[in-house]
Amino acid sequence: MKIKHLFIGIALAANLFAATAQEVKKTYFVSKPGTLISMMTEEEANQVTHLTLTGKINAVDFKHLRDEFKNLQVLDIANASISMYSGKEGTYPDKFYIYMPNFVPAYAFCKMENGIALGEHWNKVVMVGPFGEYPDMTRYALPTMCQQCENAPCVSVCPTGASYRDDKTNVVLVDKEKCIGCHYCFFACPFGVPQYTDAGMDKCDCCLGAGVEPGREPYCVQACPADALHFGELEEMRPQAEAAGATDLLEAPTGPSFFLT
Repeated sequence: MKIKHLFIGIALAANLFAATAQEVKKTYFVSKPGTLISMMTEEEANQVTHLTLTGKINAVDFKHLRDEFKNLQVLDIANASISMYSGKEGTYPDKFYIYMPNFVPAYAFCKMENGIALGEHWNKVVMVGPFGEYPDMTRYALPTMCQQCENAPCVSVCPTGASYRDDKTNVVLVDKEKCIGCHYCFFACPFGVPQYTDAGMDKCDCCLGAGVEPGREPYCVQACPADALHFGELEEMRPQAEAAGATDLLEAPTGPSFFLT
C-alpha cells in the first residue's frame, strides 16, 4: 500500500477553494481579546465563509470560531496577535487551562476525539514568524503532527518493537503493552512528536484508535475550517501539492510523508 500523505496548505491560497456565489467575506479588527463574538449577531457569524482578523484574539475567540461560525471556510489570522488566556472559557472543554501567547490554542479546530490527556498534544500548532518589515509583516501557523516518515526513526530505534508500522494501513503506531518508556523514540524523532504518559509513549495515529476507518480523513482534516489540511494517497495528493507550489518533504533523511506550502 502506498504511504499516506498529508498536504498542509499554510498559505491558504485562493486557488484551493472553489469560488461560489454564497461567499461572504468579512474583516474585523478585534481591539480586546475574547470579544470577537460580540461584534456580530449569531446570524451574521453563521453567514461568514471567509474571515480575516486583525488586532488581538485569544482562546475564547478560537472557541467561538470553532463552534459558532458554521460556514467558515477560510480563516486568515496572519496579522492578528494571539494573547495569553487563563480560564475555563477557552477551547479546552470545561477545563481551567493556561493558553500561552502566540500559539494557536489546543483544540482550536477540533474536539477531544482521541481522549488526549491534559498537557499532551498530538497536533501541536506553532506560529512561525513574523516576516517582513513593519507594517507589512506576516506569519503563519505550522501544524506539527506525526509526519508518518517513510524511514521512521522511532521504529528503528525502539528496542521492544512498541513503535511499528502497521502492515495493513502503513501508519506508524504504538503498542503500549510493549513500551518501556525508554524515550529512545523521542530523541530520535526530529519533529518532537512522541508524547509520554503513565501508559507509555503516545502520538498521532491518524485517528485509527478513535474509530476512523483506514483511508478516511483524520479528525484534524475533517474539522479544519480553513481547508488547510488534506489527507490521501501519496500519488493522488502530489498533483494538488505541485499545483500549489508545495515542498515535498519526502526528500528529507527520514522521508516525512508531507507536502508543505
